[in-house]
Amino acid sequence: MTKLDQLLAKLTTSPVEAQQQADPHNAPPIEPEAEIKPKRERRRALNPQPTPGGEARAHAEVWLQAVRNWYTRSSGGFLVDGSGPRRANGSRMQVVGVGGLGGPPIAALHFEQVSTPIGWLSERAVGEAITRSGQPCLERLQKGGGPSTLIDASGRWRTDREATLTCAAAVLALAVELGDLQAQQHLEVVKRAQLPPE
Repeated sequence: MTKLDQLLAKLTTSPVEAQQQADPHNAPPIEPEAEIKPKRERRRALNPQPTPGGEARAHAEVWLQAVRNWYTRSSGGFLVDGSGPRRANGSRMQVVGVGGLGGPPIAALHFEQVSTPIGWLSERAVGEAITRSGQPCLERLQKGGGPSTLIDASGRWRTDREATLTCAAAVLALAVELGDLQAQQHLEVVKRAQLPPE
């Protein structure tokens, strides 16, 4: 190897590689370069804890979608009153209808339920709670109208902040009335956000 080749070899090898070639037992391990993450992911790593405002927005959004989509299911069954008269032969044959032919009195029961973040609730109870609230936002949502979301693409409140916070407060107040235990603290956060800055 000529002196020129040796010089080129020194210039093209990194100092770490040169040290490893000189003394492989004492060379520090080569660490791979840290993967460069997109800015959005780096921001999350700096603040991994959810904020009260972010949790309130998410909770209000879930309730808004439940009221807006209004997914229902039908449930029902038969109620049998076992105190009815028995047939002469001791049989407990059941006849569909209300009472009838010497069997025990029975009745068919049918009810509708609506899907909410806290489970399936009576459609009538949720509808009555919306009517009692007197909030136009909730009544529009129940009919499939109103805002499609409370949150913009960045995860913040939509730009029409006053109307958005009013609707968020309405859906969270409905959630509290229907028994959502977490909704009360989120409602307080939304109410604080509605206050004018001092």
